Amino acid sequence: MTQNLARYIQIARHHLYGTPLNEDARIEQQRVSAIEDFQTYIVRKIDVSVRMELFVPSSWSWDDDAGATVRFYVDDQSFVLAHPNERCHLFLEVRGGKLPLAQLPDQDMRQFTDHLLVEIGDALERTSLS
Repeated sequence: MTQNLARYIQIARHHLYGTPLNEDARIEQQRVSAIEDFQTYIVRKIDVSVRMELFVPSSWSWDDDAGATVRFYVDDQSFVLAHPNERCHLFLEVRGGKLPLAQLPDQDMRQFTDHLLVEIGDALERTSLS
């Protein structure tokens, strides 16, 4: 059983049976909820074909500084899309740090997706010139 599945089971037991959550489990439940909210947000903002292209495979997680995040790779470059508040932020991971690329507009699906893809394309072009 994966660690994530064990957490989901613990939270489900809490929902169904009222099993109390310790402080760590309560914080983890909040983080899981934030990640799930972010996944729902992404579903509403990015077309399924683009999501498959970018986020398979990917790693969804919680970052204390950035909130809910998804890490994905394009041409061996690591990108992080973070949702710390009401806006999405795109980062390029460089030498263990996160280089901010853009704060994406919270507009309709097409505008959001277009901005995301252009930022990724621009970043890849810049890194290939270096």
